[in-house]
Amino acid sequence: MARKRPKIPPPDITGQLADVLCRMGALLLRYGCSTFRIELCVREAAESYGVHAEVFAVPTALTISLDREGCEPALRLVRIHEWSTALDRLEETDIVFNQIL
Repeated sequence: MARKRPKIPPPDITGQLADVLCRMGALLLRYGCSTFRIELCVREAAESYGVHAEVFAVPTALTISLDREGCEPALRLVRIHEWSTALDRLEETDIVFNQIL
């Protein structure tokens, strides 16, 4: 009879993932990306790692809450003090963000 393996909890990546997603989302906000696109991208990126995300973006702030079964939840808030429309930087950041997905 085969031995049953003990259930090993998944590695706790929520904190590190929250840091990365918060930084990427803040860059997208700073360079003029629309808030609904940032919310969508951050949510999809988190889900690609098996993590549930709640994201709220406004032009001056980004809030990210990540939750994964068996791991500590992570919450990040970043304020955006300066922003502009920088299409070249927005495009570069968007390319990197899409590579994460």
